[in-house]
Amino acid sequence: MQAQGVHFREEPRHEDYGTAVVFEDLYGNLRDLIEPKTWART
Repeated sequence: MQAQGVHFREEPRHEDYGTAVVFEDLYGNLRDLIEPKTWART
């Protein structure tokens, strides 16, 4: 995404629900990109 000019405001962070990072859209709005955590069944 960075190669296409996406400006990330922070490094990815690991939360209880998954991995998240904030980036700016074309108009300067901040957006969250979230990769949900996969839960292993026991």
